[in-house]
Amino acid sequence: MELWLSKDEDGVLVPCDKNSRQEYQKMVTGKKYRFEARSPRNTKFHRKFFALIKVVYDQQEHFNSEKVLRSFLLIKAGFFNDYIGPYGQYVSIPESISFASMKQEKFEELYESVIDAAVEFLGDVNACDYSKDLIKESVEKVLDFVG
Repeated sequence: MELWLSKDEDGVLVPCDKNSRQEYQKMVTGKKYRFEARSPRNTKFHRKFFALIKVVYDQQEHFNSEKVLRSFLLIKAGFFNDYIGPYGQYVSIPESISFASMKQEKFEELYESVIDAAVEFLGDVNACDYSKDLIKESVEKVLDFVG
């Protein structure tokens, strides 16, 4: 059973939608239930992350796909796990950014770290001065364009 609940002014958890109300009504008074509270991920912020990847991708010529660039930036930003490969070499695998794998708070931290990694990367490959503000402004333009 999955419930969407919100806390009202009196501190009481109340169902947020029809399905949650139906499931809540099935619960037996006095019976204990275990819940895990999670804030839902912000889909707009998720789109913002992919707009960031697009902005960076359009400013470089070293990666032939946004997916590969995204993996590179996640690793450069420190969001990866190292494994030992079949020949004893280290293999870095970027962390999953799926809604189920990463909470909103960590995703926001990742976003800021990826911007830092992107500024450094673009400065290295293009020998130009890129700033966080310039990249953030470009991301907002992309988001405004795609609606």
